[in-house]
Amino acid sequence: MRSRLLPCLLLTLGSTAAGTAQEYSVATLADSLRQNAQAVVRLYETDFQYNSPSSATARHDIVVTLLDRRGARHADLVCYVDMFSSLKSFSAEICDASGRVIRKLGKGDLNYTEYSQHLADDAAYYWLEPPLSVFPCTVRYRYETAHKNGMFGTLRFVPLSTDIGVALEKARFRLSTPAGYAFNCRCTPFPVEPVRHTDRGRDNYEWTFPSRTAVLDEPLIPPARERLPILYFAPSEFTYDKTQGNMQDWPRFGVWMDGLLAGRGQLPPALQAEIHDLTDTIPDKRRKIEALYRYLGRTTRYVSIQLGIGGWQPMDAATVYANKFGDCKALSNYLHAMLAACDIESFYTIIHTQNKHIPRDFATPAIANHAILGVPCQRDTLWLECTNTDVPFGYVHQSIAGHDAVICHDGKAEVVTLPAYADSLNTECQRIDVRLDEAGNASLSLSSVSRARQYSGHGRYWIWRATSKPISCAGRSNCRWRRSIRCAARRCWTSRFPRCTSAPRSPRCAMPTRPARACSSP
Repeated sequence: MRSRLLPCLLLTLGSTAAGTAQEYSVATLADSLRQNAQAVVRLYETDFQYNSPSSATARHDIVVTLLDRRGARHADLVCYVDMFSSLKSFSAEICDASGRVIRKLGKGDLNYTEYSQHLADDAAYYWLEPPLSVFPCTVRYRYETAHKNGMFGTLRFVPLSTDIGVALEKARFRLSTPAGYAFNCRCTPFPVEPVRHTDRGRDNYEWTFPSRTAVLDEPLIPPARERLPILYFAPSEFTYDKTQGNMQDWPRFGVWMDGLLAGRGQLPPALQAEIHDLTDTIPDKRRKIEALYRYLGRTTRYVSIQLGIGGWQPMDAATVYANKFGDCKALSNYLHAMLAACDIESFYTIIHTQNKHIPRDFATPAIANHAILGVPCQRDTLWLECTNTDVPFGYVHQSIAGHDAVICHDGKAEVVTLPAYADSLNTECQRIDVRLDEAGNASLSLSSVSRARQYSGHGRYWIWRATSKPISCAGRSNCRWRRSIRCAARRCWTSRFPRCTSAPRSPRCAMPTRPARACSSP
């Protein structure tokens, strides 16, 4: 699923430059901001002019002072563009410690790539690693981006992407809209109130963020999104490609989502007949759902396709049947359509695999990067991962367990929370048996059983078990006993996909094992 931000937000770090070069000389930097810092964001400023649901421009100014060579990476620039956005102008300056300009750069110095991890994507990136020869120094960026037909709640202002080794001196965000235009905004983790004034038929808002000192990295430090300020802006009315919608609240957002799904679940007659042959003899509803879940895994594969509105609208079910592939949206909609053919209700659901919480009072598509399927049953709800049916049926894997999600049904959207696992179930038990005989031969057997989060952490839902053939250690100064452990760990694990026989709210799973093949001596 597509989860896009405006180009100003994809800076490794950012800040804006206004005023004379001497204003940003290293000598003017407060001592408190130098502590623990490799780089200091001197000023981050964005002016965003919202003209209509299909038109907007943004001007970005960025200034980063690099105190030593370790901070050089914090001046790297990445600017995202796609079919809805473009880079209009760009300039950069590199200044020495006194603020004197020693090099100027233009749009021709930017690198450009359309490389993507997806099979099909219309995204492209401008990026720059500025040529730095002296430290300390200051890098200044000014550029402008234009946006059309894609104003889809995509604005997010992030003064700092990390505070580990990086300090912030000042940040501002200015927003200009037509007078009386309604929008939603939210600042986390603490509120920042804007200053507002009206001038020449436009409402102008300005948010100012205080300075922050750099911190040192440490174990178990909370994620940056929970520590650093982020301002979200969501237009009430939006245009995305050729569709229009409203994000004043989740029910109205659900109307737009329902429109994207309309007509995408028509199944060809051949598939309908195959579904009925597969399920008509199964009396139990849960077993029918599992049969179709297994059928999905046998007959399709996952690919990521993010073209235009296709980053949000699923491929229709008939196309998935013909091509035998789809992304998370397409495969979830495909299973939704197959269940509907059996008169089984299900909910198309969007969720974020990294961010756990979704605000109930703030509707924005920025909260989702994945799609799954919810199927209500008599006692609970099944949550099905349609992109990887190696996930046992009914098992809620760690990337979504306990996360908030938005379900789409009956023409509206609703925020729900998926079941989570108790810490007491999060276990991993390992056993190593070693047998030595009088001749100095040794045999080694290893087994591991993981549950809940530890089970998901293995990534491919394996239960491992390995054994080795006897290894002679007698009369050898460099005993190969230690190497036999490495052999078992590196080469001789065997796998078996376990079956999960429990409901999703009860994560205890039946995890059968089988004797492993012998491990040859290293």
